[in-house]
Amino acid sequence: MESEIVIIYAAEYNDSIKVVDYIQKNIPVFVNLESCDDKAAIRIRVFISGAICALNGGMEEITQNCLIIHPESIEVKRYGQKSL
Repeated sequence: MESEIVIIYAAEYNDSIKVVDYIQKNIPVFVNLESCDDKAAIRIRVFISGAICALNGGMEEITQNCLIIHPESIEVKRYGQKSL
């Protein structure tokens, strides 16, 4: 069985469509929003949030600008304290 995770350095709203395409294929995505301005980052988060809700996926915030987006079939376990 082949496993993979995709890393996307999102720079614009259209990058959120790529994220959803991978989630539909059951591939988890690490999304880095550090290159986005605040307005684009919010739009990306809102779009992805709606899509993962419809697909029963999940979103884990690693830092304010780094997220793991995962399909329903993937469980993300967190160890230690989250400190932002």
